[in-house]
Amino acid sequence: MTMEDPYMRLLVHGTLPLVSDPGSPTGVRFAEIGIDAPEDCIRDASGLPQVEISLHVFANDHERNGYARALADFGDNAVSFLPSAPNAIAPPLGLIVRHDRERHLSGSLDDAIRLVSPPAGLADRFARLRASELQHRRDRDVYEDWKLRWKPELTMLGTIPGHMAVGPSNGADYVDFFAMGQCKETLRLVREEGGHSVIWLLKPELKWEEEADREAVIAEARNLDLVDREDGMIGTRPGPMDREAIEGAARKIARLREVLDESKFSRVKPVVWPRGAGITKP
Repeated sequence: MTMEDPYMRLLVHGTLPLVSDPGSPTGVRFAEIGIDAPEDCIRDASGLPQVEISLHVFANDHERNGYARALADFGDNAVSFLPSAPNAIAPPLGLIVRHDRERHLSGSLDDAIRLVSPPAGLADRFARLRASELQHRRDRDVYEDWKLRWKPELTMLGTIPGHMAVGPSNGADYVDFFAMGQCKETLRLVREEGGHSVIWLLKPELKWEEEADREAVIAEARNLDLVDREDGMIGTRPGPMDREAIEGAARKIARLREVLDESKFSRVKPVVWPRGAGITKP
């Protein structure tokens, strides 16, 4: 599904919108997509300075930088140059403002700002750039919201040597973390009724060669008080969230991994612990 572009009606020649910037030599600047709100962007020529403005499109950063150096070396105070921010999707832009010349045209932004050297497909490339920037900002906002909601758990994990939170970045209601040291597994911390549980994510579906090996692994899981969860994974019972509980869960899972690695089995596919394995349910 195509993401709606809230800046579509504010673009200069299909590229980027502008915002007023009284502190800039040009009096305007390119809007930062996802940061500058559409309602803060310049809508028509009445929002522009009463000077001549042209929008130059360059083949690459080297060409634009050379143009800027030439203006600095041979131009005068009557000319200002404003580059767009670097990116890997669309060509670099530069606004040229002539303070010694008045703008004669009014109406739309495209009427008031002359476009110089536009390549084919200019609007499409900037549409991709804006979509990428908008998605990046939205992902960042989701991630920042997740960090705020899970701040107690993230703070606690940060106090445990060798334990590092690794996600998720999609705002889901859990914290994945890598337990280094003896465990060396990716685990998941979840909130549940009765407290927090630690889940082992990387249990494979197994095809046992010896029934005794299967029974030994299940017996060890029971001995460690690990439970076969409704979601098909294996983990700890809900309880208090503290450093001792997290480190204890990692030790239990590391021990179960040792017993599993000593068994004779074939890995069928990397999915969750098989249902009906006989481990005590919470």
